[in-house]
Amino acid sequence: MNQYLENFKTCMETVKAMRDAEQDPRRKIIAENFQRHVALELAGQGDLVLQPDMTIDEPVYRVKMGPEVTTFDGMDMVKVFYEGVNAGICTFQSQQCWVNDWGIASYYTAVLFKSAAQLSAEGLDTGAADDTMFAQHLPMAMFWPFDETPRLIGEHVYLVGDPELHELKEGEMFELQELRDLAASFVEPLSQPVAV
Repeated sequence: MNQYLENFKTCMETVKAMRDAEQDPRRKIIAENFQRHVALELAGQGDLVLQPDMTIDEPVYRVKMGPEVTTFDGMDMVKVFYEGVNAGICTFQSQQCWVNDWGIASYYTAVLFKSAAQLSAEGLDTGAADDTMFAQHLPMAMFWPFDETPRLIGEHVYLVGDPELHELKEGEMFELQELRDLAASFVEPLSQPVAV
């Protein structure tokens, strides 16, 4: 299997292990929601994470990828956020996560796959031919608060270090459908569906 897909699989197994080890009923539901959310999002089914059994009616996402925080306030704006996420190929690796009564905290490396032309349009000069593919590694921290139900209130996503660019070698790129199929294998129903 492709190394980036292997790294993603390891991350999802880490999330699943956290869920399986949790004994507290509230925290277990939160961990299940987190696993389902991430798996659905990377399986190309992000619209399902915004259903009322998983997310409150008016979530708030705060994202800081540079000097400014961008706030996506309310369901309509959060859908705009997901449109942006789904516009490219993204995965992650080196996942660490913790569940508590208030929600989820995680630290991971997001990986965005972009051509030299795309990076140039963002102001990054790679000196490579336009069709050369790169993996952009971004060290991230995330905090996901949950309400009393518990359902996701929103996400707080922060870039916590300098991005690194890695020119992809032969065989390092993968098909988007491969990622989606792998992510879908981790989509599981909530054991205790939230009553809304």
